[in-house]
Amino acid sequence: MSLIFRTLDKILERNTPAAPDRVVSADMRWRHLRHYGDFPLAYPCATERYLSTFGDDRGLISYAQKMGITYALGDPVAQGDAQSALLDEFIGAFGRPVFVACQRQTAEKLSALGYSVNEFGYDSVIDLEGHSFAGGAYKRVRYGTNWLESHGMSISEDLDGSTPKKAIKRLSGRWRKTRVTRREIRFLNREFSPQIEPDVRRFIARYEDGGLAGLLNFDPVYSQGRITGYLASQKRRLPKDSAYLDLAMLRHAIDTFQAEGLQSVFLGITPIADIEPSGFDRELGWLRRGLQAAHGSDWVNSRIFNSRGLAEAKNRFRGRRVPLYLCLPGRGSNMLRAIGLLRLLRLV
Repeated sequence: MSLIFRTLDKILERNTPAAPDRVVSADMRWRHLRHYGDFPLAYPCATERYLSTFGDDRGLISYAQKMGITYALGDPVAQGDAQSALLDEFIGAFGRPVFVACQRQTAEKLSALGYSVNEFGYDSVIDLEGHSFAGGAYKRVRYGTNWLESHGMSISEDLDGSTPKKAIKRLSGRWRKTRVTRREIRFLNREFSPQIEPDVRRFIARYEDGGLAGLLNFDPVYSQGRITGYLASQKRRLPKDSAYLDLAMLRHAIDTFQAEGLQSVFLGITPIADIEPSGFDRELGWLRRGLQAAHGSDWVNSRIFNSRGLAEAKNRFRGRRVPLYLCLPGRGSNMLRAIGLLRLLRLV
């Protein structure tokens, strides 16, 4: 099967739309990110080497190409009044691009341009003002903290990046061997780095003897030049430890960010979970039914991507759900575009 897909890639990628001369410099990417990067998928546009950018001094759209198809990630990183113009220019430059995991305001603009809009999953957001882990809904989360303490473990922030990189790589390698998807999912996830990247926060769990048990990275979310929240972006822990360690690390970080007066913690996209009709005029029924079937399939969850397990873990924190959308052009083979997206994500 992999040989078939590689052959298909080579054939289709001969027709990949040429990138226009609209690449955004690194300095400008960071400037746009820190002013307009108010959604979790904005941070990769300035950090992921395999992503390309399209834009100018008004803002940018980040994208990748696979099987001759252009896939935009998230929303335009731009001021509100420039977003529509950038979307128009991006579509004009690439013909019929696909927009992946965008928010409703972007989906509405694309729907008006003739795109089909389907739910693709959701992000979970914890609004920190007034938030509390008291009450029955958070009993399991509180138990996670008690479990950690009863096993002589502790959590602290790696403020200076002094945790040995070899130990982090070893932890990451052992954790990856336990995953349904052995390769790192790209595009929706950032590539894991043992180095702490700009503005990223890392929390470390250690055993009583100081050994590394787990870590949790948080990407920044910005508004008008300041950090307003964080995305729980990358997790690693030793397989022998309970999932209660995950709960304890995330709770510790949320409490830390709340004490600092930040607005939000994003738990990250949960793809294909709890898919409902999008409510837009144009929606692909076959795609909605396919995503629903995949989420409910034991075979998919055990062999390709454990969407149910991911949803269960994030739902323990009772976050506010923000629907995210997959927007596909009205013409051409959307079945082929869906396969290309799976290839881009490294799921097939």
